[in-house]
Amino acid sequence: MVPLLLLVLAQPVGMVLPDEGGSLIGGLLRITGAVLLCTSVHWTTARKTVGVLLTFALPGVAMAVWNLTDGGPSGAGPALVANLAALVLTAGTAAWLWRVRRA
Repeated sequence: MVPLLLLVLAQPVGMVLPDEGGSLIGGLLRITGAVLLCTSVHWTTARKTVGVLLTFALPGVAMAVWNLTDGGPSGAGPALVANLAALVLTAGTAAWLWRVRRA
């Protein structure tokens, strides 16, 4: 439960507190959640791999590309849509992991 919660909360923390270090706190939450997910006994290795790819790697790469290139659309609207899409992906993956966990 804790790794999934950390992974899901990382995105809203970064969105709500962008100027108060929210991206740093969100990044630390994301890294901690991924490490806890990888060391957990509640999922198989394959499910851990899929979970880390969909909740940590894919959103992280998307955010890095968005922030480090000028290719993304400008303005707050597209950034909000991208952040919400990453949040939906992370929350959906966390819900799937919660459903398939071992007791």
